Amino acid sequence: MPEKNLFRDEVPKAIRSVNLTRYEFALEPCDPLAWLAAQEFREKFYFKFRDHDGEIASLTNILHSKSCPHDVRSWDVNQCDHFLKTEGDGDLHLHGTLPFFSKPLKGSWKEFERSRFVLPRFQLIREGSRCPLIMRHWNVEDPEILLSLLRELRAPVQGKVERRVVKVENHSFLPEKEQWLEMVGALKPLFAEGGLKKVVLARKSIFELEQSLDPFWIMRQLPREHYQFLIQAESGNCFLGAPPERLMRLEGDRLFTEAIAGTRPRGKTPEEDLRMEQELKESAKDAREQGFVVEHIRDILKKHARRIDSAAQPDIYKTKNVQHLRTVIEASGIKRGGVGQLIADLHPTAAVGGLPKELALGLISEYEPFSRGFFAAPVGVMTKGFSEWIVAIRSALVTEKKMSAFSGVGLIAESVAEREWEELDQKISIYRNLLNENT
Repeated sequence: MPEKNLFRDEVPKAIRSVNLTRYEFALEPCDPLAWLAAQEFREKFYFKFRDHDGEIASLTNILHSKSCPHDVRSWDVNQCDHFLKTEGDGDLHLHGTLPFFSKPLKGSWKEFERSRFVLPRFQLIREGSRCPLIMRHWNVEDPEILLSLLRELRAPVQGKVERRVVKVENHSFLPEKEQWLEMVGALKPLFAEGGLKKVVLARKSIFELEQSLDPFWIMRQLPREHYQFLIQAESGNCFLGAPPERLMRLEGDRLFTEAIAGTRPRGKTPEEDLRMEQELKESAKDAREQGFVVEHIRDILKKHARRIDSAAQPDIYKTKNVQHLRTVIEASGIKRGGVGQLIADLHPTAAVGGLPKELALGLISEYEPFSRGFFAAPVGVMTKGFSEWIVAIRSALVTEKKMSAFSGVGLIAESVAEREWEELDQKISIYRNLLNENT
């Protein structure tokens, strides 16, 4: 039961739209992630922005309640956008998660099917010091019963997150290293003879654990300078991550995106870090890979925008464990064609798919021995007049006594398989370092 000072004593005035009723409760400033962790509801969703001080914590998806007047089974992003225009207010944020491949989810991902689009029952939105709690229900639902759910909300537990020791009982890969080397070798002729410019192949690193991991503890360890997201299914299984990369941010008729490619580890000393940075800047292989991604994004945006601006040379984007080449791209005068078409055209970028796009996607389907599901796919939030979507890399699937961390590398003609395998390790270091593992 929440502490009394979390809410006003009176029930606020109900605000009605065509099908929804909204209540906004004044909350004292609190940590949305801690608030979300404290709740006993099973479905949980979280999104933290990278470039401004804001985050959204949500509970329970009412798009799948029996009272929902819409058949959302066939919804896409454009239908969500239309819903926001007819039902939305400034604080109505839908969560969206799209599979990497546009087909039904399978295997461990199947239980996340109802998490593709989320209209939360409860939503805590922090923008700076403002932190309201919003409750929504369909107009046909009994508000008295639903207001009683407020008594089930718990106050967040504040305090320092303790370091935990988690023993790894087994660590395996899909594919294993020998199979990976064979895959890269089999692809080599396609660069010279088959018209392939680049393909991004991924690996699934499976950590079998002595005990289950708390996904909210994992979230506390991930770099806060990145985006962050969490999607918890009814089973309690979670897909979470801290991606550095934006797919797109759409504000009115202006779009912001970025091309990220090329990777080096961070140095252990300032001198070593600078040497790694210089090596990345001078690498012809990485510059070529980065150029593919920039060219691909600009070509896509030409049919959507009147003007496209990007830097002539990439900058260096440093994260806690690795550093990348990055080019920021801005487009203005975006034509009215729907958010869904922009996402469909941009995803997957050459940074997570390859070029030519269809050839690369066919090779990913053929060679990768696991389902990508939501890995490297668009994850985002939408509201009226605004949409931000990220690329779900640096991510992991957390199930009972198991964590599967995903990483991918871009292969071009000059790629060396052994070095690419090492880069796969670098990209999951944020997860491997959480565990008491000596491999």
